[in-house]
Amino acid sequence: MIAVSALMLPVMIVRFYMGWFQMVVIDTPLIAASFWSISAFYVIAHRELFPKTWKRAFLFLPALMAAGVALTIINSRAVIEALIGYQTAFARTAKYAIGDQQRVRIENVGYRRRSGWLPYAELGVGVYFLAMVIFAIESYNFLAVPFLLLFVGGYFWAGGTTLWQEYQGKLQWERERELAAGVAEQEA
Repeated sequence: MIAVSALMLPVMIVRFYMGWFQMVVIDTPLIAASFWSISAFYVIAHRELFPKTWKRAFLFLPALMAAGVALTIINSRAVIEALIGYQTAFARTAKYAIGDQQRVRIENVGYRRRSGWLPYAELGVGVYFLAMVIFAIESYNFLAVPFLLLFVGGYFWAGGTTLWQEYQGKLQWERERELAAGVAEQEA
């Protein structure tokens, strides 16, 4: 998927000189073939779970496709790390107030996730696809725009939500720390 994503703009530039009829004849079967299996899987599963309202599944297909696109960079990173033998620790998500256990104070927990370069790479790839959308519009390749917008939305969603959640976690940590400092002042 990463290679296909990287080659999409050069292919669009080369194919700019083709007529629209040739692009429709070539693109329609390719796009249908690439989306058919996952779409059918999702719709059939939704029909089994919700037999009365299964037709709503079609409304969620674009979001499902964008979410699948959003996972390509992080999954590619994991595969490359595994292939080169790079060992990473399993980072478990921090859990608070589970079951009968008392609430764990956040300053006592050594776990705080940092996203690193990954969300910035996802946002960068989203910008790359946004440039492709602009090129497709300027070259009158309007049929490619909805397909490209799935990539733009998926990558922006992945990078943006990661950074937003990290920011919200940092704010929560600071609030908890200030609250703990206020409680310690009152006890003293």
